[in-house]
Parts: sequence; C-alpha cells; structure tokens
Amino acid sequence: MNLPSVEECHRLFGQYHIPKNIFEHCKKVSKLAALIAKRLKSKGIAVDVEQVRIGALMHDFMKAVTFKELKATAKFNYTPTAEETKAWQQLRKRFPEKKHESEITYELLKDKFHEFAKFLLHEGALSTNLSLERKWEEKVIHYADWRVLGTSIITLDQRLDDFRVRYAHVIGDDEKKWNAIQHAERKAEKEICDALSVSARELTI
Repeated sequence: MNLPSVEECHRLFGQYHIPKNIFEHCKKVSKLAALIAKRLKSKGIAVDVEQVRIGALMHDFMKAVTFKELKATAKFNYTPTAEETKAWQQLRKRFPEKKHESEITYELLKDKFHEFAKFLLHEGALSTNLSLERKWEEKVIHYADWRVLGTSIITLDQRLDDFRVRYAHVIGDDEKKWNAIQHAERKAEKEICDALSVSARELTI
C-alpha cells in the first residue's frame, strides 16, 4: 500500500490549517496505535505497523469539517485561529454533503493515495456500522482512538462515559445502539489484550 510519510501527513495538517487540538490528538493516537501494533507483530500477528501508524495519524484529519461550528473549548484548551476558521469555512462549503470525516479525507487523498484513502474510509465506517469485519490494522487504530481523549490516555470505561455524554444527540435513548457500541469496543479491547497477554492498563505510553 502506498502510504504518505509522517512528514507529508504533517504537511497536510498544515496545508488545511487543521485545528491544533485535533492534530495533537491524532499524533497521540498514532503513537499509541503504533506501539500496540509493534507488540502484536512481536507476537507473530500479521499487522502492518506503518499502515497503523499513518492510518492513526490521519484518522481524524477532517474531523473539524463535520462540526456545525468551530469554537473555543475549555475541555481541550483550544481556541481556533483566524486561519483555522477560514479553512474550516472553505471546507464546509466544499463538502456540504459529507457526513463523516473519513468521506472527506477519502476525497482529498484518493488521487495520490487511493488504496490508503479507501482504507481510511472503511476504518471510519466502523464507527457507524458495528457489524463490519475489522482487520487488525483497523482494530488497533479504532481501539487506540477510543483510549485517547484529547491527548490523555484513559480507560475504555472513561472513554465510553465521555462518549455517552458528548454524543447524546446521536444515541439519544437508544439503549440497543448504546449496548452495541459498548459490546463492540469491549470486544476489540479483549481481543487485543488476549493476543498480547496483558491487561488494558498496560497498553499505554
């Protein structure tokens, strides 16, 4: 698979003036995901560490474009700059019909990194289609993202609690959907921990 380098990814974040808090989150997820992938590979599991590293780095690349507004947030100690706001407005106009960040990332990367763009599109679909089969690379990226809130590594329970509050407008009172989300993420955590013979708390950096 033709992958962008870490340096090229960083350049893309700068080119599109991605909010700094999202960039820092992506870097932390990438670091954790790559560590988990390396440990899995050392156990004889066929996983592409570099695909995981780069995929995790780009997993939320266009996240901000899905926001209805770009504003300061005390929770993540972030205030958008004028350049970030202008770039966000331009991308919102360019991709008004896209519902998920992975769809926008796909459109931006497909010409130069087609296979990688498709990979990110499928990884992003895991958030809404819990029945999709997860390859190890997708499983590790998705799990690492769940373990990182902002730039802090937290437990899956803490992340699920935060998710329930932040995405209440999406889940609402749909307990079936909420239970399915919990089951999918706990299942992924167990599979990774069992493969490494470690506890979830040992998966940190």
